[in-house]
Amino acid sequence: MEMPAGLVESAFFKLLGCRLHSLETGVAQVALALEPELRNRGGKLHGGALFSLVDIAMGLACSSTHGFDQQSATIECKINYIRAVSEGEVLCTARVIHPGRRTLVVEAARASGSLITAQHALEQGREVFAIPGSIHSPLSRGCHRLIRDGAKLVETADDVLSELAIPPAPAPAAAAEPEATDAQRDFCPRLDKDYEILLDAFGFESASVDTLVARTGLKADVVASMLLILELEGRIEQQPGGIFCRRLAGK
Repeated sequence: MEMPAGLVESAFFKLLGCRLHSLETGVAQVALALEPELRNRGGKLHGGALFSLVDIAMGLACSSTHGFDQQSATIECKINYIRAVSEGEVLCTARVIHPGRRTLVVEAARASGSLITAQHALEQGREVFAIPGSIHSPLSRGCHRLIRDGAKLVETADDVLSELAIPPAPAPAAAAEPEATDAQRDFCPRLDKDYEILLDAFGFESASVDTLVARTGLKADVVASMLLILELEGRIEQQPGGIFCRRLAGK
């Protein structure tokens, strides 16, 4: 991709001593030579210089995708240092994995990277979807704010497919369940008080063992044992990450 130097080489780009190695749509490679002024007290490449190199490469990759007339911002960047750089040149390759035409936010606190990303998407006129949650959950407040600001409320996958004008997949025919026998009804008797308290502690959201222990006051080993019984009875189900949720009637 041939671009004028004024668009790809910012003043900071030049100050740092970066060199554009290659630039294609969605992919940018930027090199940085280890000069004396970029060394830390140990004589290695300074972490700030390395972060700046990554930030510059990411910005060029985004601009090559969305256009150099658009701005981009680094919300979060994590660098895992394998070994210190003591000589030579560092080549950073940044690649846009997904152009972000639409954004779906599942959970977001009031001040979080997910919320900031979604707010930028709204300001740019992009489609934003948000899943509501409990009013008592801090991780649902960001989603509720997005919905108030114009994000589309999503409860099921069909809500997203509808907005994209994609017909939902036909539901598989459900096999008729045989009526429960008296023996089966006796196998799932009415829950005692502690089990009812534990189920009520779920509310309408998923919860971990630690959360349920805090809400019920029961011991962790007791809660774990009760959860196993409830799961075997089909009253709750376990989700990835050790999270449990109540099963809806008929599910």
